[in-house]
Amino acid sequence: MRGTAILSLLLAIGGWASYVPLSKSPSYRATMWPMFLAVGLALVLAVYAFSKATKPVLATRIVAGLAAVVSLLLVPAYFTMLRVPAETGRPLAGQKMPGVNLVNEYGDKLFTGSFTNNGPLLLVFFRGFW
Repeated sequence: MRGTAILSLLLAIGGWASYVPLSKSPSYRATMWPMFLAVGLALVLAVYAFSKATKPVLATRIVAGLAAVVSLLLVPAYFTMLRVPAETGRPLAGQKMPGVNLVNEYGDKLFTGSFTNNGPLLLVFFRGFW
């Protein structure tokens, strides 16, 4: 049972560690299902290891209890982090680009908003000659 308790603790820590990479993905940020799957499995294994603890009982129960506490603390932390706004100041993929004033290679001023009525706009930034 000590192996089950250690596995549950590792899964709980892995659930916490997966928060940052998953939160950067718009498709996972809303549900975070891989994180909750790992933490839920960790909680189930921790309860199982705690209830079936054999020698050494105290060490197994401490590790299983720690895994359960770590797993359960993720839920309020997740809902607290949901209140933190996403990064602002940059357009997201698929979002309409705001109009920008640019200067072309001849020194003429262009406004990108005047080109978007004709369809999608592709901007290419060329660094120049070396």
